[in-house]
Amino acid sequence: MLCFLARFISLWGNYLEWNIHPFKEEPLKSLFLSVFLLMLFIILFLIFPNIPFVFASIIVMILSLRGYLFKSKYKLEPENLTVKMLVFEYKKKYIDFKRVYIGKSAFLMSPFTYKTKLNRYRGIYIPFPENLRENVITFISGKFEDVVITEG
Repeated sequence: MLCFLARFISLWGNYLEWNIHPFKEEPLKSLFLSVFLLMLFIILFLIFPNIPFVFASIIVMILSLRGYLFKSKYKLEPENLTVKMLVFEYKKKYIDFKRVYIGKSAFLMSPFTYKTKLNRYRGIYIPFPENLRENVITFISGKFEDVVITEG
């Protein structure tokens, strides 16, 4: 069961904002990930004793895990969604999406009007704290015609 805790929650009528930091919020999973990465880098160094290669692999691995390792800020505004991760920030307009799937602790905004496996690659997956679920459903339902609510 995912249990995201919001560090900062704003609900001011026209926007909804929260922060998610899974590395801090899931300490056991974070410990296993840290041990695994440390072992991986040690084995990598033993196989390829090249410091720049190992350093480059560490940077690539950390950047690929940025959604888990670093705090992410999500903001649902009247016309668009803003996501800030590390030094990256992007805004997406709601009109670019046709369907929304709302789960227990996240929602997926899809550019397709039907269910497809491409949702993983073309859609945007947004986690939210469980205590904000009803607020997110209310906010998203007002923006989209096709909202699918699931319990899983």
